Amino acid sequence: MWLYCKSGFFSAVRHTDNENTIHVRARFKGDLERLCKVHGVTPKVATTPRNDYKCRIFSAIILAALIFRNAVDSAMLASRVTRSVAP
Repeated sequence: MWLYCKSGFFSAVRHTDNENTIHVRARFKGDLERLCKVHGVTPKVATTPRNDYKCRIFSAIILAALIFRNAVDSAMLASRVTRSVAP
């Protein structure tokens, strides 16, 4: 799932070996750090230079759900999308 938040752009996918863990991936380490800081989480950012999303954290599904639920401001997003596609 792709997520566009105030903190940055993220991809969240289920870990292949542990169905209770989510990879939260970003192209920039600072985006992950900002996302976690806002929600009081201390991130352990792993770097995978050969991957498209070079930075990632591993999170329990419930923690990831809480972070993203609070990070996505749907009213703000709808407003910005409407402005960007309006004639």
